[in-house]
Amino acid sequence: CSGDVIRLGYLCCSLPCTVIYTDDDGDWAFQNNEWCGCGGDFRSSQKCPPEVFYKGYNCCRTCHYDSEIEKEDGIKWAWEDGRRCGV
Repeated sequence: CSGDVIRLGYLCCSLPCTVIYTDDDGDWAFQNNEWCGCGGDFRSSQKCPPEVFYKGYNCCRTCHYDSEIEKEDGIKWAWEDGRRCGV
């Protein structure tokens, strides 16, 4: 799901999920009586720390980075397609 959903304090949905609403923050579904992020550029299968989203970044999409992995504040970072991303 999108980083905007996480920054708003919501969780990504469990897959599979069905999008029932879309706004500027992402695609939304309703699971377990709660709104959650569904789909978008960054799926719930992404496994990087939530602090990555709080700092305004997203998880790296692949394991093929444009740079070496750096570690800062306990978070592993890389560059992918010219953008910093969390590993």
